[in-house]
Amino acid sequence: MPPRREPAAREPVLLDCHTPDTAVGSLAAASGRPAADLTEAIASVHIDQETITAETDTAIPRRVFARLGLTDDDFRFDGTCFFHGTRTLDPSGFHRDGILPLGHVLDRIWDDLHSLIQTRISPVAWRKHRTMVENGGGGHGGYLYRVKTERPTSHGGPYGFLVREHHTAPLEINHDYLAIPEIVEDIARTCDFDLQQIFGNTARPHVVKFRTTETSTHLLHSAFWYIHTALHGEKAGWYSLYAHDCRNTIVPPEDVLDVAPVEDVGPASPAIHSGGSVSGSACGTPGPADGPGRGLAPSDAR
Repeated sequence: MPPRREPAAREPVLLDCHTPDTAVGSLAAASGRPAADLTEAIASVHIDQETITAETDTAIPRRVFARLGLTDDDFRFDGTCFFHGTRTLDPSGFHRDGILPLGHVLDRIWDDLHSLIQTRISPVAWRKHRTMVENGGGGHGGYLYRVKTERPTSHGGPYGFLVREHHTAPLEINHDYLAIPEIVEDIARTCDFDLQQIFGNTARPHVVKFRTTETSTHLLHSAFWYIHTALHGEKAGWYSLYAHDCRNTIVPPEDVLDVAPVEDVGPASPAIHSGGSVSGSACGTPGPADGPGRGLAPSDAR
């Protein structure tokens, strides 16, 4: 009697909004419906994105799926891909270490930033500057730095967007994580040396694709609206904007699927500094900043 053959392991079905084609393909794999039928049904919807409401955000996808004999529950995903955007000096670190929460990489971020200006400030003076920032100095940039670093469970990340395009063509309401991680921007705005400009010219933008086991109806509908805008030649909009928070937990290297450079993104404009300097600090004048983020090393974009 021939030996019994074990069934081949099924490939997990992941919601993947890397491109409109991968998004449609993943919906087809999860529902068992042909990609062409899904594309035709989604393209048949003609609506101005600005007229979508919280009610129609869910009602329209369900109505379109019903035409194909589907409900939300018929889309059986095993997980979801998310996209972490950053500007980094060490892209290989994501494959080596995974994507790390902010608290795991703070020392490395300060060390990496100092390496960019080490001919202009000594290690001792740089450590004194960090102490000053972490103890209430550094102006508004220092304040934003402390908001993120003093509450790691709230701001540790890592973070990622469902739709890759929200990094490469960010909405006006979003920080441009490929231009500069927010934590780097915060630190740069506490000192002089043109640190933000130096960092932007040295580091390179990358989008890191990673997988999770998260699934939800909200994710499904966000993917629907991403596909819809793409089929109608529009930029990914508000209703496809979904951010995932790993809640201060490492994304392990085995869940990092891709680390891709993005060559067409320029560095952020230099910050404007304001506020008083601290006596004995060689870092010049502390100053303002906006928003959350990070990424000198394999860290998250917030």
